[in-house]
Amino acid sequence: MAKEISTLLARTRIDSADGLSAQKRKSSDSTYDRLHRHDYTEIELIVSGGGIQVLNGTRYTLTRGSLYILRPSDLHMVSLREQSVYYNISFSEHLADKNIIQSIASFGGDLYTVLGDAELKTAELLSDALIAEAHTKPTDDTVLRCILRCLLLKAQKNIPLYTGTAELREPMRDALAYMQMHFMDNPSLRQTAQVAHYNTSHFSTCFHEQMKQTYSEYLNRLKVNCAKNLLLTTDMSVTSIGCECGFQSESNFLRVFKQYVGTTPSDFRKTSRSR
Repeated sequence: MAKEISTLLARTRIDSADGLSAQKRKSSDSTYDRLHRHDYTEIELIVSGGGIQVLNGTRYTLTRGSLYILRPSDLHMVSLREQSVYYNISFSEHLADKNIIQSIASFGGDLYTVLGDAELKTAELLSDALIAEAHTKPTDDTVLRCILRCLLLKAQKNIPLYTGTAELREPMRDALAYMQMHFMDNPSLRQTAQVAHYNTSHFSTCFHEQMKQTYSEYLNRLKVNCAKNLLLTTDMSVTSIGCECGFQSESNFLRVFKQYVGTTPSDFRKTSRSR
C-alpha cells in the first residue's frame, strides 16, 4: 500500500521560489469537479457567480462573497456556474503568520464564511495586491507576508477560529499544527520533532507529558478520523482509503481502525449508511 500513488492529491501550482501562487480566474479556466486535496494551503474567494462545494463531506452553496480556506488535510470538490469569477491564493506555510497557521490547523470545522460587501471589497483589494506582488520580479518576501497576513486576518475575523492548544508550550503547538496539516503524509516522529526544534527522544517525552498520549496514538487518531470521513462520503475502496490517510499497509489500517472504532472499515461504512 505504501507504494500506491495518492489519487486525491492534486498537482501543486505554487512557485517553489516564492512559495505562493495568486490568480484571479474564471470558472471556464479549469474544473475541480472531482474530490481532491492539496499539499499546500489555499484561499478561494468568489466575487461573482457561484456554485456548489463539497468540503469534507458537507455541501455548501457558493455565492458572491464566499470565502474558504483549504488545508492539506481538507478534501473537497467544486462545481462553479459558467462565468463565475474567483480569486485563488495558494501558499506554503512558511509565508503565513505562525499564530494564524496554528489556528487554521487546529480548527475542528470547515474554514468557510460569506463576506459582506464592505469586507469583500477589502478582501478583493488585498487579493489584487498579492497578485501584483507575486508577478513583480524579484518578489519581496516581506511584502508578500504582510499582505497575506492581512487577508488571513480578514478571513479569521469571520470564521470563529479557536484553538484548544493555547495552554500548550509553543514548540508543541507548532508540532500539532504540522501534524494536523500533514497527517496524510504520515510524518515520522523525527520529522515532527524537527518542526518543534527538539531532538527526537526529548520530543517524544514532551509529547506524552503534554498530550497524555503517545505521538503514534495521536497521529493514528487523525488518520482514523479522516478514514471515517472518506468511508461515509465516498465509494473509494478500503485499500485506497487506507493509503490516502497515510497508513503503511492494509493490515495496519484494518488493525488500527478496529482498535480505535471497534469495528472494521467495511462494517463501519455499511452500518453508518444503513442508519
